[in-house]
Amino acid sequence: MPPSRAKLSRPTSWQDKLVILAEQAMGLVVPVRLAEITRRLASGGEPLTETEDTISALQSFTIDLALFTAPPGRSGAVERLAKQHRPRPGGDDAKLLAGLLKARLALFEVTGRSETGVIPAQDMMSGQPLRIEDDAIAALPAPAGLRFAARLVPVDGLLVVAGASVPLDDEILNLLRPLQGRDGRGWSNPLRAAETLYRHALRHGSHAIPAFDEGEPEAFPHRPGDGPLHNLAHAWSTLPEGASPPPDQERRARAMSVNGDHLLDALSATTLARSLHRFDLAAGYERLVALMLDTLQRRAAIGQRGSIRLLEWAEAELADNSVPPEARALFQRLKSRAAPAEDAGLDRLRARIRGLRAKTTDQGCTEEEALAAAEKVADLLDRYGLSLSELELRHQPCEGFGIDTGRKRTAPLDDLVPTIAEFCDCRSWLETTPDKLIRHVFFGLPADTAGARYLYDVIAAAVAGQTALFKTRDLYAEHHSSQRASATRSFQAGMVHSIALKLHDLKRQRTAGLSGGRDLVPLKRSVVDEEMEKLGMAFKSKAARAPLVLRDAYGAGREAGDEFELHHGIEGPNQP
Repeated sequence: MPPSRAKLSRPTSWQDKLVILAEQAMGLVVPVRLAEITRRLASGGEPLTETEDTISALQSFTIDLALFTAPPGRSGAVERLAKQHRPRPGGDDAKLLAGLLKARLALFEVTGRSETGVIPAQDMMSGQPLRIEDDAIAALPAPAGLRFAARLVPVDGLLVVAGASVPLDDEILNLLRPLQGRDGRGWSNPLRAAETLYRHALRHGSHAIPAFDEGEPEAFPHRPGDGPLHNLAHAWSTLPEGASPPPDQERRARAMSVNGDHLLDALSATTLARSLHRFDLAAGYERLVALMLDTLQRRAAIGQRGSIRLLEWAEAELADNSVPPEARALFQRLKSRAAPAEDAGLDRLRARIRGLRAKTTDQGCTEEEALAAAEKVADLLDRYGLSLSELELRHQPCEGFGIDTGRKRTAPLDDLVPTIAEFCDCRSWLETTPDKLIRHVFFGLPADTAGARYLYDVIAAAVAGQTALFKTRDLYAEHHSSQRASATRSFQAGMVHSIALKLHDLKRQRTAGLSGGRDLVPLKRSVVDEEMEKLGMAFKSKAARAPLVLRDAYGAGREAGDEFELHHGIEGPNQP
């Protein structure tokens, strides 16, 4: 188990559980917001002395303001978490989340020692008695009489300290007194009160009580030189808000997705960095996890079995009870993807293609109908593509569709797959399943992959039908039994090559004849290429060997292919 995973522990107290929810809320804070708060605290007075205590306190105060305050007109991180997080009613998370929404900055004086982990105290602004949970104060040998400021979260009759507890002295109390409300029970400006408190604590050291410390703060264990994963995460932790990583770094990150250990190590490092309040590094590692999951999900969507198995393996690893809930929650949050918006036009197009299928492959088709179907599909795809704006087209998610041939050996029909993909503005590749069976994948915009899938089916049906007829003819019977398999392949090769030439011609005609068609093809290609880049898959090209063919059988196949007649649609009462 990597060191980062071993650091993760399960929560045991309200304060521990509160840290987990706070970390989830911090995931909703953009880095530029953190930088703005840090700059404001650091610049509000005399320059800060950069000691470990000061840096640690600055991080704690920045987190507090990022969680519980927000720019005018915007919701805070806790409020956004409450809208997204739907915990089980009555459960601990529900109680904590409700308490976080009611958290307040309070001044209190400890009135006694903790006997059961609960600290008795008195609110210095209202005079009300308080019951406080805070591990650091409870560990003090003689806390009675000490005064503190802290963000208090009401949970089950207790007030749980969120973040830093700041010791108070007369000087800071005098600074805060004018900021109290008229009745003395609250703040006239809670944000200004918090910033005044934190700026004074940073510069005058009142935040430092040695008895609070349980030792030196734990350092994040992974450095940039510890491997490519940590190198990328550290580099990405410094990226400005909204900036994209360099393309070569993104490709490296996507390539890492094939290794499940990389995924879990990055996930563990994210949660560990958050527990150490290294939110810059947590953001870098989280970005890596998100990119690897995105790559795996894109590959799984086109049926790549290795990616499907890897995602299932990761789910099983994270289901282990030894893994804390925040790690599982982070994985599920990053893994979830919003469903694409419905497209009525795309639904209609798919329905019309299904109508073509009902008239051809489902009921048998002739050679003429197969090429007529190709023309009809081309017309439907072009009209749909031209009806979209460039922005709409670029925002469409690409899809993949796999065709399992059930064969271990290649066949002439396989040579036609790239031509069908080009005809429908898709990309295609061949892969083998774990059983060594051949599988073709079409990848492109949803409408185009639907067209490619149908066109493959209808041509495959036509080739199968013509092959069956060929085997009833004298030409087939004249071949010796040892040559009949070669004769069949030769016939199919001739037919496939003839169809390929016709599809190339039809593609040129439709591209040249459609207004805007010249712009549509390269636009689609660029969209598909960008999506292919996100798959992070490496392809190998193999030079095709020219098959040995029997000239007479090949010629018969060419003649069968030449009999395909081009029409502008499929005639009949059920034409879509």
